[in-house]
Amino acid sequence: MARVLQTTPNYLLGYTYSDDDFLSEALSLLEGIKDETIKIVLLAQIKAASAL
Repeated sequence: MARVLQTTPNYLLGYTYSDDDFLSEALSLLEGIKDETIKIVLLAQIKAASAL
C-alpha cells in the first residue's frame, strides 16, 4: 500500500510528526476521507503541487 501511495509505511501507520501547519492540515483532511481512490488522487495532487 505504501508503494502505491508513494509514501512510507511509517506515514501510513501514523508515525510522523510535523510542525508544518499546512502539512498537518493536509494529513488531517486525508485521514478523514474514507474513499481510497479519492485519497490516492488527492495525495498525488498534493505531491505535484509541492514539486512546484
